[in-house]
Amino acid sequence: MEKRRRQESVSRLGKGEPAGERRGVAQLQSTMASLWSPSLPLLASLALTFILAVGPVTSTNAEDEQVAVGRVEPADPNDKEVQKAVKFAVKTYNDMNNDLYISRPIRVMSASQQVVAGKNFYLKIELGRTTCSKSQSDLSDCPFYEQPDQQMRVICNFQIYSVSWENKMSVTNFNSNKRLEKAYDGEDLGI
Repeated sequence: MEKRRRQESVSRLGKGEPAGERRGVAQLQSTMASLWSPSLPLLASLALTFILAVGPVTSTNAEDEQVAVGRVEPADPNDKEVQKAVKFAVKTYNDMNNDLYISRPIRVMSASQQVVAGKNFYLKIELGRTTCSKSQSDLSDCPFYEQPDQQMRVICNFQIYSVSWENKMSVTNFNSNKRLEKAYDGEDLGI
């Protein structure tokens, strides 16, 4: 019954009714139709949201090579950033200890990194005592002690926080084992 009334109402439009009423009804029908049809920007944003939410879970090789944010991953000890962190760690160690002589790296035993708001470097470094005192000016080529009673080494763990774009670096964690005395075999793996 209701359907029939609507049909009669629509069929009466244009048959003797004033033009103003016909325009009013047409505008109302147009407005109702536009309310039900979504706009193009809304559809585009919904489609983009869906694509991002359901996007591919697998990664390409290029993505695998990137460092994941927040995850601690192995780092190459020869990497430029790692080398900078090692130098900073050794300088900090030499500034903090009471030894009269400079220590320098024998080898980087392990290195890993974590991307945060900057980068954390986790370094395990074997350090050896050199013949150069802290008061000397040229420390670039300091040899290790050859006398067995002076040959000391220490293994240190450093956590270095670096914000490269601000050129800032700090030691956020440090520990070392007690000094170990050992004769070096002459092979310098230092940096």
